[in-house]
Amino acid sequence: MADQEMGAREALALKIRFQGMDYYERLGVSRKADNEEIAQAYLKKVRELHPDRHFHQREVAVGRELEEVLMLLNEARHVLSDRVRRHEYDRKHQYALNTGTPTPVRSAVDETARKKTLADSHYEQAVQSLQRGDGAGAVTSLRSAVTLVPGELKFRLLLSEALIVVGNLHDARNETSQIIQAAPKDARAFYLMGLIYEKANLPKNAVREYKKAIELDPTLLAAQKRLQALPTDDSERGDRSSTSIKVGGLLQKLRGRRS
Repeated sequence: MADQEMGAREALALKIRFQGMDYYERLGVSRKADNEEIAQAYLKKVRELHPDRHFHQREVAVGRELEEVLMLLNEARHVLSDRVRRHEYDRKHQYALNTGTPTPVRSAVDETARKKTLADSHYEQAVQSLQRGDGAGAVTSLRSAVTLVPGELKFRLLLSEALIVVGNLHDARNETSQIIQAAPKDARAFYLMGLIYEKANLPKNAVREYKKAIELDPTLLAAQKRLQALPTDDSERGDRSSTSIKVGGLLQKLRGRRS
């Protein structure tokens, strides 16, 4: 399968098939599988199905369906790798088999917790991707995290940073603008907006955003450093266009300064 190009219909059929499987079937492991077997099975499935590595995504729908398949795999791995959650899952599943009734439907609380767990997993994957220099992979993971839990500020901040890293300033600006609307007193969002404008060679706008960030948080050294690095004379713009903006260091700051 990995060597073949998957079309939208095949990807949709695969997703539907996975949705009808229990967690063990999704990963292709026995009910006695230990955590190491579960981890190996998960990684094998991800290598086989990851849209960025093994399929030519001529259709956007292919990538979207495969991303949902990966989320289903991730959900199975998270539950089966946790002793308490796995015991509860097995108990409910056995009840369904013994009584001939469907497995109890998740409550709204369960569903919210499930989405948060999956979103956190995508966030950690994004952090690892950025550490490897894989900005595109980070963007993919963070978009999934934001879709699952739109209100989590740390997901959106890191998504904005990842978009800056890959040079997608249009989406980065849109994302950061939404963050500022939702959290108008968060200095980090204004700092990111300053980076976006500086990358776009709009120094006056960048200065404005950096000053706003510092006004909100005088301890935000990154904004102070970028502000000091900007020339104050318009005649120096030519030199400024070649200035290197290192946003990777923001990763640690964003993780250390949780909302």
